[in-house]
Amino acid sequence: MSDFNEQQKKNSMDGIYNDEEHNEFEGLKNLFSDDDIIGTANIPEKRINLSRTYEEEIYGEYENNAVAEPTITMIPVKRSEKKNRDAKKSGAMSFVKFFGNLIYIALIVAVSVLLSIFIINCANDALALVKESKGATIVINENDTTEEIAGKLKDSGVINQTFAFEMFSKLKKKDGMYKSGEYELNAQMDYSKIISVLTQKDARKTIDVMIPEGYTTAQIINKFVENKIGEEDDYWEAVESGDYAFDFLEGLPNDRRRLEGYLFPNTYTFYVDEKPENVLRKLLNEYKARIKEEYKEQAELLGMTERELLVLASIIEKEAADIEEFTVVSSVFHNRLNNSSTFPYLQADATIQYALPQRKYPLTGEDTKLDDPYNTYMYKGLPPGPIANPSEAALYAAYFPDETGYYYFVVGNNGKHVFSKTLKEHEQAIKGSGDKQPQGVGTITS
Repeated sequence: MSDFNEQQKKNSMDGIYNDEEHNEFEGLKNLFSDDDIIGTANIPEKRINLSRTYEEEIYGEYENNAVAEPTITMIPVKRSEKKNRDAKKSGAMSFVKFFGNLIYIALIVAVSVLLSIFIINCANDALALVKESKGATIVINENDTTEEIAGKLKDSGVINQTFAFEMFSKLKKKDGMYKSGEYELNAQMDYSKIISVLTQKDARKTIDVMIPEGYTTAQIINKFVENKIGEEDDYWEAVESGDYAFDFLEGLPNDRRRLEGYLFPNTYTFYVDEKPENVLRKLLNEYKARIKEEYKEQAELLGMTERELLVLASIIEKEAADIEEFTVVSSVFHNRLNNSSTFPYLQADATIQYALPQRKYPLTGEDTKLDDPYNTYMYKGLPPGPIANPSEAALYAAYFPDETGYYYFVVGNNGKHVFSKTLKEHEQAIKGSGDKQPQGVGTITS
């Protein structure tokens, strides 16, 4: 009995559960695996009143004095819920990664396609494959770089890929070996052929010629002859019967005035042995390049033809001494043309000068009676053709005149034009010019 009592006391002091309580707890734990339970078991410590007697324990009366039975609080959290959250997060990350990979692949494909196209185009250009025949004249200056030469070749339509030509030139070690001069090339030449031509030692000698603005055809021809580019008779033959495929020359008479106005003034480079027809064709090409689409649209708005505006531009070129006055001078002639019932004659002194066998100064009243279609004191409206080869500024002024109420002008004593709206104002301006024979519109009286 005493052994039993000692053991019971030991058990009570240690707070050890009996077998039934232990088995109940173990059974509850086994409902969940270690992987399925996240939490703790809250097991209050069981205290036994040690003041109880042996008899109370024997007869079970200790129950009233014992602390409450231990409670076990389990907080089970299913691992599957966490797995679901992790799965959703993982799925979102996988989608972003997939989309990023898709974009990366698309970029690689796009770059590959563009690179392939570029390589194919470069190869076609270098080998002159699938290219139409197109002739061009290229002028190489003494210090032109390979990059500048490539730009000229592209601008003329001989090549399409400047970068490819520059790289090819480097590979061939031809940089700095190009000879200055003027060359005839064709778009069907491959890079090797082009470089061979441009590096040849026997390039034809060239010469630069500046054609002043407002020069007539006769003056331009004299300029070429002075520079030893052809003979005068050959030029006049080229003017009258040269084969030039330009729409603006169709229907014009084959005389010495055929190309007047269309030989655009500029600085040109020619071979010293250039044929006159090729020389003139270069000037005609330059004129064609200057007539932009906006000019053609403006001509329609003005109700005038390209040739009529060229004629007017040539008169402006010869009448206005100061480029700043071009558009105002143009307005005077436009106003007269638009009010032909009141002002049937342009009365431009420069047209008489062109009609005369030789220019003279001063003009007289007798000169205004010259029976020539170019005499705008006697013949109404515009003359039959240009009286000079106008500059780009004069062309622009003819197409885009200022809006004014002027119908007269005269050169004042300071070299500037004085513009007038009425004849009375004009007569006063003539007196104020201090010139016995002033120049302008309607200035010749005797």
